[in-house]
Amino acid sequence: MQTLRDTLNLAVQKLESLYRKNEQELNDFKTQATDHIRLVKDRMVASDAIVAEQKKTIESFNKQLNEFHESYASKIAVEKLKCGIETEIKTNTMSHINSFQEFQREFRTLIHSLQNDLAELRCSVEKKISQLTDRTESNFSISRMEKDGVLKEIRKYEKTIFVIEKKIENIYTLIERINKRGEACHKPE
Repeated sequence: MQTLRDTLNLAVQKLESLYRKNEQELNDFKTQATDHIRLVKDRMVASDAIVAEQKKTIESFNKQLNEFHESYASKIAVEKLKCGIETEIKTNTMSHINSFQEFQREFRTLIHSLQNDLAELRCSVEKKISQLTDRTESNFSISRMEKDGVLKEIRKYEKTIFVIEKKIENIYTLIERINKRGEACHKPE
């Protein structure tokens, strides 16, 4: 009976150790995901700054064109200025589109990286929990209450993983919406 208690205590200690290790891995993963999201936010802010600068440039050109037209009514000069402004607008627009597409590629790479890490973590946790459950059931059929505790923890992890997967799906949906909005901007007149 004493050896059974000792074996049971040893199994509980191993279970607690595995739980702490898995909790640490999950915290590390959360930290890494937070860092990736912060990086993406920083890049979005930089992209917004570029867009604002380009908008100011376009508005400045438009204002100059209007002032020029009011001051000098020469049709040839106006046409030359108009062509120059259109070229500048096209150049700025293409620059913005290219930078946005690069940002989008990097964002997708980060999302795929997060998904791969999540899948690896999930597989690892499931293997370890499966092994632990098998050992616990084969060696300690008496300790049902502890098994129920482990199953509750598994459910918590599964819910956490499910929430993370839903967030990733939401990010993909956002990317698709941004792509659709960007495609509408690319159409020539």
